[in-house]
Amino acid sequence: MLITGRGLPPVRAAADLAGMTVVSFAAGCSYRKRLEDWLGASSLLPARTLELASYQAMIACVAAGTGFAVVPRSLLLALKAAKEVRQHELPARVRRNHTHLVWKGEPSAALARLQEILSGKAT
Repeated sequence: MLITGRGLPPVRAAADLAGMTVVSFAAGCSYRKRLEDWLGASSLLPARTLELASYQAMIACVAAGTGFAVVPRSLLLALKAAKEVRQHELPARVRRNHTHLVWKGEPSAALARLQEILSGKAT
């Protein structure tokens, strides 16, 4: 979901975000990349980028009016933060994101358990 402060009007196009600050994880984040691609397709560059290390901090900054961010809808609901920000649907080509899990070497006990759960072999 694209989120902005509650007092902002609906975002219908990337141009509606002109002059605002992007609140995101550091470069390399897949959500940030998708957002940058969407903005770039409209030749829109954000006024600035505020890099934070947690979704909670990102949502709090957006709720305070600092800028806009892209966060998973499920996270907003899990944190009960949905009422603190205004949610905007992103275009279909931007809203879907796949998260890949990559590791090197033998999986830890936690990773092995996650693999069991995801494969349906968990007991």
